[in-house]
Amino acid sequence: MRTAILVRRVVTAAASAALLLSGLSVTAPPANASDAGSRPQLPVTYSFFQGVLAALADPLGSPPGANDWTCTPSAEHPLPVILLHGILGNAATNNQAISPYLYNQGYCVYALTYGADPSGLFGGLGRLHDSAAQLDALVDKVRVSTGAAKVDLVGHSEGGLLGRYYTILGGGAGKVDAVVGVAPANFINGQQALTPPWDLLFQLVVDAVGPTVPVLNDFTPKSFEAMSANGGTAAGVRYVSIASEVDLVVTPISNSFLPAAPNVTNVTLQKGCPIDHADHTAMMGDRRVFDFVANALDPVHPRTPACTTVYPFT
Repeated sequence: MRTAILVRRVVTAAASAALLLSGLSVTAPPANASDAGSRPQLPVTYSFFQGVLAALADPLGSPPGANDWTCTPSAEHPLPVILLHGILGNAATNNQAISPYLYNQGYCVYALTYGADPSGLFGGLGRLHDSAAQLDALVDKVRVSTGAAKVDLVGHSEGGLLGRYYTILGGGAGKVDAVVGVAPANFINGQQALTPPWDLLFQLVVDAVGPTVPVLNDFTPKSFEAMSANGGTAAGVRYVSIASEVDLVVTPISNSFLPAAPNVTNVTLQKGCPIDHADHTAMMGDRRVFDFVANALDPVHPRTPACTTVYPFT
């Protein structure tokens, strides 16, 4: 009960911050509208906190451009994209900006709230194997609806980890072309083996809130061992990890990256653009991040990622 109250207080505080920071968000015209042909274009507000407000208003809602079951993939972008939020988020919270951005590129976009509490406001709480089963059901539904043999997954934070888990342990390798992680919680390096006293502290947290947030039981060295074979990837799947040097949630940056391999690409957000200071949350409202995502989804037609001043938390 205390944990639930604490979570709600955190979200309420985030919503208050959103009201203060909403003036810092930027509503931009759609990018590369010509790529989408005659499809109506949606405005893109580059602000993570707009998603917080949208989720509070409608916890079960979809972000703009997502979950259109009449969508037919274009020849330019034949693979549907499924968006996966981070812990305590939901489909609307994390994807309010990236969903219309990808929609405007001509993609069929879908967004899932997985591992949610009964209200649907807080997701990513369930064990990874349960969330992977929910993802698998959506993947099959999308494949049937669109006629696509495979899908691409774009996940923020825990969503990046879930995409990787699904392809390695959840039976999704043959159904997924690429897993694109934005600040993904891969933890294949430093945090995989926590040193004292951090190992004890983390275990105390798991013991205290594990029944309320079961997924924390998967954030342990033993749990990550099962995903660490073969460099933490599945054969036949591309993995792209986009991480920020100023991320204070998944830190150090190496915990977002996967070991070098032909099917692995690790991207440091600030490389070539030191004025972009997007942190863990701001990355999901950052045009530069979205351009890197677009390049990961369509590496045959790369674009030059935007480079603008972005501040943490905005």
